[in-house]
Amino acid sequence: IYHLTGDYDPSNGISIYIENPSQVELYKGLTTNASHIVKSAGSFEYPEFIYGTYVVIFYNSSDGSAVKFSWNKGRFTTTLTMSPIDSGFIMSQDYLPEHPISAFEQQFSIELITDSSHMTGIRIEFLKPLGQGHGTLQMQQYNKLLNEIPYPAADGETVFEQCGTRMIISYVSPGGSSNGLYARYSRGSQVCNHGPRIMKSYIAFLTALLCTLLC
Repeated sequence: IYHLTGDYDPSNGISIYIENPSQVELYKGLTTNASHIVKSAGSFEYPEFIYGTYVVIFYNSSDGSAVKFSWNKGRFTTTLTMSPIDSGFIMSQDYLPEHPISAFEQQFSIELITDSSHMTGIRIEFLKPLGQGHGTLQMQQYNKLLNEIPYPAADGETVFEQCGTRMIISYVSPGGSSNGLYARYSRGSQVCNHGPRIMKSYIAFLTALLCTLLC
């Protein structure tokens, strides 16, 4: 059990690194209730930053897994980078709060660092209902805006993916204790090449060649 004491600001939390995560279970708060699990045994993925003052880690001592942790304060914007083989979780301040909290806004910026052969976009899966929380998803190709849509206060099954190198998730919470954003991000499965632009260049080349031969 890891416990943060002395400062109960809702933006505080615990950074976790698990050396051998395969058989470790991770819970948010002082509980082992299934509704508070943020990492199951058998999974290698887990949120690296958990808001709150308690985290419970459950594992078999024979596994010999080293755990590193530290106390940090979350920021308005959480900036994350990922390679084509990476995935991870994002969590808002009001996800499974220990106490009701005030209204706030939060933002997550996820950037895919890759070469042109792996341009398949970014995927986001909302794993839990948002309650009254709401916000927008913005896709960018480097610094160029491609699309911005509102995402619904969904039932925990909403999946969105689109071509682009950066996804910005803006979240607005009305406060209280029954809201929260908990989502998984990963590489998308879109076909994000520059086919139309290449075709236009090819047509222009053929036009110029024909003009040279016939004009």
